[in-house]
Amino acid sequence: MRRYIEIYSIMLRNSLIRELSFKANFLLWMVVEVLWFCGQIVFFSIIFANVDRIGDWTKWEVVLLIGTHQMIAQLFQAFFFVNVANIPELVRTGKLDSLLVLPIVFEGRRRAGVQIAVEFLDPDGHHLEIYWGLDRVGADGLVRPKGEWREAHTLEDALENPPPGQSVHLDDPSLIDGR
Repeated sequence: MRRYIEIYSIMLRNSLIRELSFKANFLLWMVVEVLWFCGQIVFFSIIFANVDRIGDWTKWEVVLLIGTHQMIAQLFQAFFFVNVANIPELVRTGKLDSLLVLPIVFEGRRRAGVQIAVEFLDPDGHHLEIYWGLDRVGADGLVRPKGEWREAHTLEDALENPPPGQSVHLDDPSLIDGR
């Protein structure tokens, strides 16, 4: 189970990176949300200019409520809304069960580029690979020689035997230990 949580956290990180790749869209979304929040504050400021309390609520308690609601709503929208909105379609097509138990096909290192990877099947049977440590082609066009490629069939082996020059440092080694 922990392994799947780690995979989903990697997918979440990749999703955030994807969102940030469309900077104008991301910034416009942020501006709209800030304007919406300011609009709510102005609305309640107008109300509290005429009254001291709404029931037992003071102005600053209402501001705290609005801010808390805004933060929770944005976290929900950022991390859950898109996927939650897809649940009815997954149920209708019968793909929810296979999505919940995505089989991991491979973990370790293989192919050119010596990236460490986890590969699993999506509900349609397509292979999806999440990787890190991908080699880059140098400005001179040179790539890692084939003699330095090191295949590994587990994440542990990939981390213990990295190819020359590849950093496999983990800030939190417990992500691998005790899986």
